[in-house]
Amino acid sequence: MCLTPHALWDVTEVAEYLHRSKQHTRQWIITQEGFPRPIRIPSGKGAAERARPLWRAKDVIAWADLHIEQ
Repeated sequence: MCLTPHALWDVTEVAEYLHRSKQHTRQWIITQEGFPRPIRIPSGKGAAERARPLWRAKDVIAWADLHIEQ
């Protein structure tokens, strides 16, 4: 997992950072209101080649920091 400020993470890397399963992350984390919107870089011409979601590492880290208990 790359922790540079401009790194892009897929759902596996987001899950790893948050210490959650990939399935839990897909189902419960990335669907939460306020979670960063994904970036979708086109990977082809057709709908079958739809770009998979990526997130800026810094946005995910900032979102997680919002949930630190006071």
